[in-house]
Amino acid sequence: MNKPIETVAPTAPAGDAIPPNPSWPATPPAPLGIKPRAPVFRPLKVYAFGPSLGRARGNIRTINVRYEKLAPGPVGERIAVVDYDGSRDCFYDPVDLDDPLIAINGGLDPSESDPHFHQQMVYAVASETLRRIEAAVGRTLHRRSPGHAVPLRLVLYPHAGALTNAKHSIDGKIIFGYFRAEEKATGRTVPGQTIFTCLSHDVVVHEASHVLVSALRPDLTEDRYLDNLDNAAFLEAMCDLTPLLFHFNNREVVLDTIQRTAGVIYRSKMDESDHQGAAPRILAELASNNPLLALSQDFGDALGQASGLRSALAAADPAALERATEPHERGAIMVAAVFDALFSIYQGRTIDLFRIYRAGGGQSQGNDVPEPLANRLCDEVERIANRVFNMCWRALDYCPAGQLVLGDFLRAFITADYEYIRDDPWGLRDAMMQAFRLRGIKPANAPFFSEDTLRWPLVDETRLKSATLELSNDSPGALRAFVEGNACTLGFGAKAKLDIYPLETVRLTAPDDTPQSTSVTQVIETSARAFGVALVFDGAGRLRYAIPSSPADDLKGRRSASY
Repeated sequence: MNKPIETVAPTAPAGDAIPPNPSWPATPPAPLGIKPRAPVFRPLKVYAFGPSLGRARGNIRTINVRYEKLAPGPVGERIAVVDYDGSRDCFYDPVDLDDPLIAINGGLDPSESDPHFHQQMVYAVASETLRRIEAAVGRTLHRRSPGHAVPLRLVLYPHAGALTNAKHSIDGKIIFGYFRAEEKATGRTVPGQTIFTCLSHDVVVHEASHVLVSALRPDLTEDRYLDNLDNAAFLEAMCDLTPLLFHFNNREVVLDTIQRTAGVIYRSKMDESDHQGAAPRILAELASNNPLLALSQDFGDALGQASGLRSALAAADPAALERATEPHERGAIMVAAVFDALFSIYQGRTIDLFRIYRAGGGQSQGNDVPEPLANRLCDEVERIANRVFNMCWRALDYCPAGQLVLGDFLRAFITADYEYIRDDPWGLRDAMMQAFRLRGIKPANAPFFSEDTLRWPLVDETRLKSATLELSNDSPGALRAFVEGNACTLGFGAKAKLDIYPLETVRLTAPDDTPQSTSVTQVIETSARAFGVALVFDGAGRLRYAIPSSPADDLKGRRSASY
């Protein structure tokens, strides 16, 4: 006889059981597991070029900035946005980027009419610029003055007032103006429309770069040296190079440019090959500007300059340097030389790819560049642009103290690149030499035009009373004792009064994964002679380079009373 089936009440899983003991706490303990961590990056949307391009390919971009808790503004540890309008004497409501509804969408969507997006954009672009430059130079930047260093902080004013410009100060303040487009405005800009300089990606990077150059090399930006035309031109060149080189990290735009120029990305106009010999009949037939080569297209359009404020390209005219007496104009010659070298390396490193493609029956005409080839070309130019960007900023540590001529930057670049990678497999140093030579930018005090002689000479240790600085001693007194003990050898007078900037340690990793460590500083004589020396120590504290100001004869005729 079968036993009757017993009915058993179901029991809840142990984890869901109600505790039988009423003395247990009413709030259950937190579940075991990994505690959530703050993200490494915060995605934020920006205009890659400016609002006039709208939703054109690559213009709306998401960049990942370092994550930090932000107060409304946004205000972070090193960057603060203060939206005060001096022309209207009012503050605009600050954006809260930590608002969950904003954060979950990767920031606010780009909008020309939303002040909150303006605040987001200047914060994001300045943050990314600071991150990339600090990675290039291998250290956290500080505001330095002789014997003193404080943390660097950028304060951004996106709507500072009615001003056809953006300006910076060495204490970290950057103001962005707004203005009405001129009647001769071109492109997609309507005459009379309001132009916000804070929405130009290139303008934000340019002004932030000025502040960061001043932090790295305050000696080059001292008021007493800014009447040296080449000092002023060099600063403008560095701050134009930075946003222009950033263009090559916008993969979507680079790929589009490669397709539309058949890989010849240094063409100033795109789509020219499809319509040669015939007048354009529709908008699609008009040749458009190459976005990679124009600096601040929006700003230029508003002023009636169809090719942006400035360009990465210029004719190789050695006499142009002697005619250029305005800092931006003179600096543009150095910018063109750097881009000449960049594109020469690009051409040399990609020529085999085109040969292989053509050998297989391909024809690189018009936009007939297959996707695999376009991606390889994009990889190459991005890699080259990043290398050039890094070395341009690292070269600042090897520039003379106080005053320089543009040719000194070439020597600094070659020396910095040699210290980073000895064999130069890309031929970058030679390409830079030839590009500078073609534009009449001559190094000072070099007996020959070759890599060996253009590198700064190593210090002759036998002439020093002490060749080694005790780096473990952080006291400024140790550095001063070293400099004053070797003053005559370094080129200073025995009783000269010296301004000595705090020593900074640079930590990089070479391409072969070898850690590199150097320490750098600058020493300036306070007399009217305006002489200075940049010092570079190796990781053991041995003085490797002592790079003096350019000779007075090289600085003659380079004064600019208008700067």
